Amino acid sequence: MSEEKLASEMSEPVATPTGETPSAETKPEGPAAQASSDQDEFEKALEAFESGESGTAYDDTFRPLKKGETLRATVIHVDEDRAYVDLGMKQEGEIPKNELALGDVQNANDVVKVGDEISVVVLKASRSAEQRPIVSKKAADFQRVWERLLEDYREGRTITAVVLERVKGGLLADVGVRGFVPGSHVGTGKSKNLDKYVGSTLKFKIIEVDEERRKVVLSNRLALEEERAQKRKEVFSKLKAGDRVQGVVRRVTDYGVFVDVGGADGLLHVSELDWYRVDDPHEVVKKGQKIEVMVLKIDPESERISLGRRQVLPDPWKEIPERYSRDQILKLPISRTVQSGAFVKLPEGVEAFIPLSELSPQRIKRPEDAVEVGQEYEMKIVDLRPEERRMVLSIRQCLPQEERRPRHTKPGEVHRTMAPPSATGGGTIGERLGALKGLLVSQVGGDEEGAEGSSEKTESDGPVASADAPTTVEETAPEASGETQDAEATTESAETAEATEGADQKPAE
Repeated sequence: MSEEKLASEMSEPVATPTGETPSAETKPEGPAAQASSDQDEFEKALEAFESGESGTAYDDTFRPLKKGETLRATVIHVDEDRAYVDLGMKQEGEIPKNELALGDVQNANDVVKVGDEISVVVLKASRSAEQRPIVSKKAADFQRVWERLLEDYREGRTITAVVLERVKGGLLADVGVRGFVPGSHVGTGKSKNLDKYVGSTLKFKIIEVDEERRKVVLSNRLALEEERAQKRKEVFSKLKAGDRVQGVVRRVTDYGVFVDVGGADGLLHVSELDWYRVDDPHEVVKKGQKIEVMVLKIDPESERISLGRRQVLPDPWKEIPERYSRDQILKLPISRTVQSGAFVKLPEGVEAFIPLSELSPQRIKRPEDAVEVGQEYEMKIVDLRPEERRMVLSIRQCLPQEERRPRHTKPGEVHRTMAPPSATGGGTIGERLGALKGLLVSQVGGDEEGAEGSSEKTESDGPVASADAPTTVEETAPEASGETQDAEATTESAETAEATEGADQKPAE
């Protein structure tokens, strides 16, 4: 076969076993085709390597890291001063001790253990597999904490943190970052002793966030106020008059006690502390003491609660009728005095009253003139009405009969008496007027000498008490007739009486 015919046959298409003629665009085979396929795969691998996209066969191969990138890592080894982690791309990262936590770290083993899965931030990247990148767990923790704090701040949530130390002007608390608490925002009282809060776990509200400087300002006072406001609403929705509740004494004043009854403060007035009179509430209750009280009145609108303590105590007046009776003699000290008399505190806790007129047989203006607070005296029960919570005592009626001077008589005072009635049936108007004025009158009747002698004695010796008529002026005055009372009120009658008295004495002259 000639060369021309051979060339012509080679250039014609050769039929396939199926009778089809091969296409003229069939890819070339051989070394050239293989080189083209390898080039395509290389370009794809290079693109995946540089982009770090997932879903390719090159995800698990080494690739360079970027500074600031956040990765998930597994702790594979821990030394005292550092830890090593598997970054998951055939690379190991190194965490220095000071990058393990936000606080001071003495030993890396105290923070992480082999097998822990943690988040880290790339601090220093490496360009080869031989160099370990430097990563930080502290930075990753800070980033996560900061995002949470920003969310808490926006939502107005209450957070809990431990107070780290006392600093100038306030406290430092650990909220993932070091948060500052001004002294005026610690607690709800006026106490300035901030050292006692160090080491305590407190509730806080975030009141300021500085994103650029990464600083947080906290308030414990606002958190407590919000908590108490919530509890106060619950208290007013549940409590009603007549309820008996347990409370804690928050503050003691001269006029009463403020008691916390579960989130709201109620006033326990001094008059409701006990069945007896309380002068100083500090003598009955102490701050911080737990007591049982009764709700007397509750006003949700003004948020006021009135409390009583004596209502939950045994009523001592129920025991009085069994232990005391009228005319019984007691010996007790005076507990206090008032203008109208004195009070005595019985062992049962109730008080009995001694009127001013029953303190002494003498006329006194003040209880202190007859008795002394704290001194014991014998006294008689002269009036007892337990249903009215009333007991009246008398010291005067316990004295011997000879010592019971009339109540109005002062020591050294002479008893003035009226003359006995005349034979005609009674004294004249003048005599009765003289008696009411406190003057001594002579006896009616008798001879002229007796009348003259009586007149001289009156002028020379002054008032003389009569042994036969011991009745005093005050005791006799109520017995005077209506005629006598009219004579006192009418000037004309008084003048007539004086003229009559003068006429009776004229014959004696």
